[in-house]
Amino acid sequence: MKEHDVLKLKTDDKKIGLTTDNRGVIVDILVPGKVFTVEFFDKDHNTIMDSLFAEFTADQLELVWSAPTY
Repeated sequence: MKEHDVLKLKTDDKKIGLTTDNRGVIVDILVPGKVFTVEFFDKDHNTIMDSLFAEFTADQLELVWSAPTY
């Protein structure tokens, strides 16, 4: 997983208010291949702000779309 990849959670995170329907984008890699900051969006494409203050592990995330590398 790399910056700008589109992801979803494998299971809901009720603490933050995220469901498996929300999509997010990796905005920072805290530990390469393991821990990420992900900006998740609601159904209206608004940022779910609490997601930016959480750390997500690769085990919690499922790749939806891989950003191209140039």
